[in-house]
Amino acid sequence: MHATDPRAGRIERGLALARGGRPQAARRLLAVVWRQLSPIDDAPLRVDCARTMACLQDDPHDRLCWCLRAVTAAEQVRQSYLAHCEVPLPLYAFYPSVLHDLGAAYRLLGDDDRAQACEQLSGAGLAGMHRLGEVGLREMAAFASARLAGRLGVPLPVQDPWAR
Repeated sequence: MHATDPRAGRIERGLALARGGRPQAARRLLAVVWRQLSPIDDAPLRVDCARTMACLQDDPHDRLCWCLRAVTAAEQVRQSYLAHCEVPLPLYAFYPSVLHDLGAAYRLLGDDDRAQACEQLSGAGLAGMHRLGEVGLREMAAFASARLAGRLGVPLPVQDPWAR
């Protein structure tokens, strides 16, 4: 997956539609994108797409389903990273925000125990990111910058660790 993948642009368009007051159109567009994404090869895009879809759901159960899809995709990102980089980093070191979203979905459903567990994992993930040290944080920041720059059409000489 390259940061300039046109499907990433469609995810951004879906978000723009939602912000423009057209959530149904956004859901339709993102549903099409979701079906086009490979569970293995497109895991980072699946995380983005699922998180965006979760935010667009009116029903709390549907929101939870999309949050769970984002967590599953995040786990696939972690597995891909381990396969390519052989660095044993836990899922929550990369996706505290995915776990935060999941906790919020559980809280909407009144499941405070699961919500609290997700919030604790999210907090542990933030702490885990700090434990990565300067080199690990630089690598994560470079990857995030490359993805953002790709979405904005600005090429950066940063290698996407999941593109190999």
